[in-house]
This record gives sequence, structure tokens and C-alpha cells, in this order.
Amino acid sequence: MTYQLKISPEAKKTVDALREQGLDIPSSTNVVMPQLPSDITQLSDEELMELFTAITAFLDFISYQVSLADIDEKALEKQLDVAVAVATANQPKGLASVIKAAALADPKVVDLSNEHSVAYNYRKLISTMADNLTRDLSLVSRELTRRTADNSPMIRSRKFIS
Repeated sequence: MTYQLKISPEAKKTVDALREQGLDIPSSTNVVMPQLPSDITQLSDEELMELFTAITAFLDFISYQVSLADIDEKALEKQLDVAVAVATANQPKGLASVIKAAALADPKVVDLSNEHSVAYNYRKLISTMADNLTRDLSLVSRELTRRTADNSPMIRSRKFIS
């Protein structure tokens, strides 16, 4: 399966600026979202390293998506603030609470508020996914460390002792 980065028009400007500097970010990945087995100790050393590599690659990709989601959320937040300000300024004079309520009921403000909520929710979920992958990577790393700390002949401190 191929996963594509979700790049909004606002975020595309940033991606394009990076690419102009020669700092390319992947727009997709073919790495399947890795899953930890129920017992990581049952994996062979090779399987464990493959899992470590897969988690690292997928986390790299998801980290870009988290950043793009942050950009989208901030852009919508700014648009929403401007729309509220414009809607507030367009209200007739009166009580501040009535003016604010009328501005928040403005159709453009309502639409942008809904879009902002979607962007916020997406960013929260993709951030959670990145956090989970980071914990998985730590677990795999700890298992790798545990294995190399055991009586492995490849340990540098024991390399010359037979």
C-alpha cells in the first residue's frame, strides 16, 4: 500500500520552499504501517532490525504529516480569527455580547470554525499516531539494547575475551 502525504494548498507553499532549497520531503511511502507483535522477544535479530527500520521509516513519514497538519491548523486558525474580526466589525453597534454572538453565527465564521475543528481533530489523531510509533520504536530499541547487552560475542567490551 502507498500512503500519500496530505498537503493542503497552504502547506504546499512551505513544501515548495523546502524543495527549492533542495530539501526534499517524501510525498508518499510504500512502507506498510508496522505493528508490534504481542511478544517482541520471539523475533529473531534480523526480524527485530527489520521492524526497527520499518518503524523508523514510517515514523519519518508520519512526522512530516504531523508538521503539515500543524500548518493547516494554524492557517485555518488565522482565517477564522480574521473572519470573526470582519464579522464583528460588520455588526451594528450594540452590546458586545450580542455583537460577538452575531459574528460567531455568521455563515463564513461557522464554516471556517467547522474546517478548523476538522483540522484540529486530524492533527490530534496524526500526532497520537506519531507518539505511538515513537513509543514502539523505543520498545524495539530497548529490546535491541537488551540483546546486545547479553552474552553476545559481538559486544565490544567482550570482543577480545574468549
